[in-house]
Amino acid sequence: MNVQPPTVSELGPLVLDGLRRQGGRGSTADIRSFVEEGGLLTPEQLAHKHREGPGSEVAYRLRWALVDLRRRGLIERAGSRLWKLADDGPQS
Repeated sequence: MNVQPPTVSELGPLVLDGLRRQGGRGSTADIRSFVEEGGLLTPEQLAHKHREGPGSEVAYRLRWALVDLRRRGLIERAGSRLWKLADDGPQS
């Protein structure tokens, strides 16, 4: 069983799916909840700490996944800690 958390690129599709399920828009907290509670990650992956810090590696990589998706033009900021699917991004 893999206990390593998913990579930034593996989290990207989960973020996009979460935003689609939330009507194309959601807060960082909403996205994190969807990814962490969606049943696709194991408890071991979710428990994996980021270095010696208090946060999880999944949360750390999820923040980078948001940055990556924004840079690729698939999502946009919709406000403070709010994200939305890009108007010209994939909708399906």
